Amino acid sequence: MNCTYCESLQPELGFFCPTCFKQTKCKKCNEKLLKDAPICVFCGEGVEQKNSTNNINTIEFSENQTERKFKATFTDTVGQSISESFGMILSGKINSKNILPTAVATNDVKYEQNNTIDAEVEILTTNMADIKEDNSYPNLKEIKLRDLAKTETDWVLVYAFTASKGGTKEFIREDILQLYIESDRKTDARIKGLSQLFKNCTRSMYIKPVNDSNYILLDKGKNKVLEIFQGNSTSKPSNSSNTKKKSIDSQKVGAKTKAKVSSGNDAKFLAELNLRPKDKESLKDFSAKYKINTSEEVSLLIVYYLVEILNETVTLSHVFTCLKELGKKVPTHLKQTLINNKNSKNWIDVTNWDDIKFTTSGMNCIEHDLKK
Repeated sequence: MNCTYCESLQPELGFFCPTCFKQTKCKKCNEKLLKDAPICVFCGEGVEQKNSTNNINTIEFSENQTERKFKATFTDTVGQSISESFGMILSGKINSKNILPTAVATNDVKYEQNNTIDAEVEILTTNMADIKEDNSYPNLKEIKLRDLAKTETDWVLVYAFTASKGGTKEFIREDILQLYIESDRKTDARIKGLSQLFKNCTRSMYIKPVNDSNYILLDKGKNKVLEIFQGNSTSKPSNSSNTKKKSIDSQKVGAKTKAKVSSGNDAKFLAELNLRPKDKESLKDFSAKYKINTSEEVSLLIVYYLVEILNETVTLSHVFTCLKELGKKVPTHLKQTLINNKNSKNWIDVTNWDDIKFTTSGMNCIEHDLKK
């Protein structure tokens, strides 16, 4: 005999279905009851109210990498009222917690209605701190092969995104260094410039320090990384051909603007600039290793020291302060002196007076030609 309601196989003895709990046979005459009949049609015996109990339904849901699990058992009555909500949960439109306003933050959540358990729900929500790298994003090897990251700033942001699990946890400088190794991109020059890159990313509101060692990836940084993943990075890479073109253009600009350079110096002494750091080489000790004869060589040495040793963003005031530290005479036209350096030697790039840099030629001069 099969159950009238759920069609599961019934034992020969007994009056109730062990699966759906409904009465299937008359207790008085032992005849099979008609579905949903309030009495036995053979003897008129009333059917127990257990037939009014709704079916017990079960929904199970699970995910892989996020470790989200959802399991619910509930009656037909409850199912009718929350079926739409369950559908939205499975489609990812709402959080499963929204359908249980009385639920507490535990793994086993229950609520009762009219002293009868209508639903028992087990919810394991996603722990965002343990999110792994999304497979929909390109990995470091793919980013490298497809040349998605155009500049070193792009790479630092990609590393920050990876180290922070998509911006869901804090990261430290050592995490970024490890990713340089894993992507086979670690060089001495890149590691030396990492501190300045961190400063630039902080200034651009891509990342934010939370203490002396930890950082977080900000929304602006996340959006920038997504642009990189999509191949839409607007960063402009530097290369030798661009450097040559900029050199020619800078010479033209320098010639046109020579007359416009102010007679005085647009610089001031930076008292907060520490040129004798305890953990790094001082400016005087650094300069003592080189044969310096001309003003062009002095300005090149200063810019190189500030960028490579102190990881500073160099301005005219930085150069002015370093000249005073070395006991050198400050030129009446300091800005013009640096422009002349650019035009004659091409050792210094003064395209941006808020970020003076040394060129490849300047680097080679310091590292190979001027050493004692």
